[in-house]
Amino acid sequence: MSWASRLKLFLGVIVVLGVVAGCTLVFTQRQSAAQSATATIEAETLTVGAVYAGTVVDQLVQPGDTVAAGDPLLTVHSVQLSRDLEDDVITPAELDGVDTTAGTYQVVATVDGTVASIDTPVGDFVTAGGTPSPSSPARRAAGRAPVAEAPRRAHRRMPRHRSRATR
Repeated sequence: MSWASRLKLFLGVIVVLGVVAGCTLVFTQRQSAAQSATATIEAETLTVGAVYAGTVVDQLVQPGDTVAAGDPLLTVHSVQLSRDLEDDVITPAELDGVDTTAGTYQVVATVDGTVASIDTPVGDFVTAGGTPSPSSPARRAAGRAPVAEAPRRAHRRMPRHRSRATR
């Protein structure tokens, strides 16, 4: 074998080793890099609704507000509540924020969180359990009562209030 052939063989081996090393380097860098097109985090949403049917007379929070458990969200005027209070079917202590003279009560947040949306505006009618009146165009479109988002927590059953909350 001549020196020219040996030199060609040596240079060929060097080129092959260079290509393998380059490919290995590129492959290793691509494997260690994290790539993501999109990512989503969804929080649990809880709906809080009305105990008695009535008309929403006051909205005490706005979407984006942070609330604690027990904070008032809405004030609802209920004729049925007035009747039940007169007939001693229920006492004011059994509901949150009852005004016996005005016949109103407050819908309160059941967990700590952030109000995601208010689906029952002032003047809308809610049925017991929080179902909005189908007579309102906004209610026909949304079909829900007030909503709040809360940080994740152990699951617990919600009372008959309706205002979405995310844990």
